[in-house]
Amino acid sequence: IWASRDGDVIRRARIDSDSLLGVEDVIAAGLDSAYAVALDAGNGQLYWSDYGTGAIHRARLDGTDAQVVVGGLEAPRGLDIDVASGWLYWTDVGTRSVQRARLDGSDLEDLLTEAHGLGRPYGVTVDAANGLMYIADAGTGHILRARVDGSDVAVLSPESGPHPSFILLAPGEDRLYWTDNRANRIRRARLDGTQIEDVVPGGLAGPRGLVRVEEERRDH
Repeated sequence: IWASRDGDVIRRARIDSDSLLGVEDVIAAGLDSAYAVALDAGNGQLYWSDYGTGAIHRARLDGTDAQVVVGGLEAPRGLDIDVASGWLYWTDVGTRSVQRARLDGSDLEDLLTEAHGLGRPYGVTVDAANGLMYIADAGTGHILRARVDGSDVAVLSPESGPHPSFILLAPGEDRLYWTDNRANRIRRARLDGTQIEDVVPGGLAGPRGLVRVEEERRDH
């Protein structure tokens, strides 16, 4: 499942080897500039941010029952979900903030703001097991870490830019991965911010979304 700016739709497909089969539109109405998607598979819900509508939306996995969960935002970008605790987390470039709300949109709160050193926060990923979140800030070029309630914020990697955007956690490796759509590369670092290195050093064209798939080991 992915958001496509071409035609303002959310699409899905099955994967067979290296091919996408049966590509179809899941959400084809009510979108303006859908950006990030997050899946609550257990409850059959799909969430997405849309900086054109200024909202966090959700629908069932077949596209039905589409609704606005949180409205009145300026420019929401990155999105992550902690299903076990029942929280949605997102960044808002317009207000230079990281926010969260319950899965039904209640209990909206600011966690981090410009006062915490945010410039243009794009990506957010949550380490629910350890009560931490990591933020990619495209304005400052920093990767930041804080507790999920917004406390203990710190710059983890001050030289991760120039434009870190999507970010994800790889717990099995104790690493963070992020895309940089100005330098056109994918980078990673240890969870303490050390050992920054390029995974894909260049040759990309404005990389944004990022997912890590662990290859299955086969005994021969």
